[in-house]
Amino acid sequence: MALISAMLMAAVLLALAASAGRAGFWGRFGSLDYENKKIALAAARGCANQALLGIANGETVILWSRCQDLRINAENYPVYEIIARANWKNSFARLNIKVQKISEGKIEIIEWREF
Repeated sequence: MALISAMLMAAVLLALAASAGRAGFWGRFGSLDYENKKIALAAARGCANQALLGIANGETVILWSRCQDLRINAENYPVYEIIARANWKNSFARLNIKVQKISEGKIEIIEWREF
């Protein structure tokens, strides 16, 4: 009887230890995904800021190597729509920004959305 109860206790403790270890293992990947998402978002913001500077100064925007996709839509001039996307280790960030050019060197941000 004592042997069976010791075996059952050992099995329960082993199951608890395995469960806690697995949760910590997958929790590590969750925190890494969060960090990668922050890096992708920072890259997309950098791309968007580069586009905003180019619009304000009336210059051509040069695509940065970290930008997966940067689109500037000027169909409703003087309102521009900027879509900036970035990818970092399969974590994606997308920004949709609407700005209005007030004068040379000045812009006003109408909308800034992060996806």
